[in-house]
Amino acid sequence: MDQYINIIKRKPIVGILILGIIVVAAIWYLVIFTSQNSKLSTLNTTESSLTTKVNGLQSTLSIEKGETQHITTYEATLARDSAAIPTHAYMAFTYKELDALGARFGVTYVNQSIATPTLSVGKPFSTISVNVTVTGSYVAVQSYIRSIYVQPRLFVIQNISLSPSGSSGLKSSVTATISMDAFTYAKPSLATP
Repeated sequence: MDQYINIIKRKPIVGILILGIIVVAAIWYLVIFTSQNSKLSTLNTTESSLTTKVNGLQSTLSIEKGETQHITTYEATLARDSAAIPTHAYMAFTYKELDALGARFGVTYVNQSIATPTLSVGKPFSTISVNVTVTGSYVAVQSYIRSIYVQPRLFVIQNISLSPSGSSGLKSSVTATISMDAFTYAKPSLATP
């Protein structure tokens, strides 16, 4: 160590040079590492901000998914309700459905009639009175009547009148007159059966 001190005493320029190198190294250390710490702090702040934004977006996405599921459920309900109470009063397709039910359960149509739609007081829909008379075995007529309740089109049975119509061997047949209401959102002036 004394050697170095002697060199510095004999040649002051070397001492100043060494001191200058130490000062430059200290300044370099402070500048580089201080700016790196500042950059690191900025990156940590940016990461925290982005994490908050990601959490907010995930929350929004969850809400949107819930709304999408709600909309899907609403659309299914709307489709079911539109089939139950259509916006038109045209009943030909309903007669076809009732005819198909009759064929499926083995009943025969005697008479079918449909009334002009009438506006229900205080209701947004019109009522269409439908009367159907069928004949068949008691079990077939009973099954036919039950199947009316599960049709997509809404029917409210108001009255059922049963009467015997004859027998063939061990089987007896009945005639059923069914008075029911169907519904439409069509205005009575525009609704034509």
